[in-house]
Amino acid sequence: MLVLVFAINFLYSPAAEAAPPATGQPPAKGRTTGYWATVDHITDGDTFWADGVKYRVIDIDTAETSPNRRYGYECEAERRLGELATQEAEALLLNRKVWIKPSGTIDRYNRPLVKVRYARDKWYGEHMIETRLAARWKGRKHNWCAPTRL
Repeated sequence: MLVLVFAINFLYSPAAEAAPPATGQPPAKGRTTGYWATVDHITDGDTFWADGVKYRVIDIDTAETSPNRRYGYECEAERRLGELATQEAEALLLNRKVWIKPSGTIDRYNRPLVKVRYARDKWYGEHMIETRLAARWKGRKHNWCAPTRL
């Protein structure tokens, strides 16, 4: 019985759908077929590197951690929340094999926009929103310094 369950899970698992892009190469533009990759580095709560490619998680915005005047955090509360989001990303994704589902688009920094599954039926972006470490992306950066965060 166990062998049958394993065989069914393998045959219908996302891993059977497609091979990943070559290491260090982003997925082909327009590619929407998912694949497995190992997360090498966490930049912040919504950006990570996997198999040498820098990705941006689609549909979420996390607080910034950088002191960069143009793109960095705007208040101490944002910096602290950004650190928590980064720590959560490290705990869930770093050095783990994750399922990457490309949207087929890239952002202005040439990062593929992707959804990430870190466990069976567990999507990273949804987890971050549910734990209030991210806001849903609404076309512009969320104001993490406002009195009401979400």
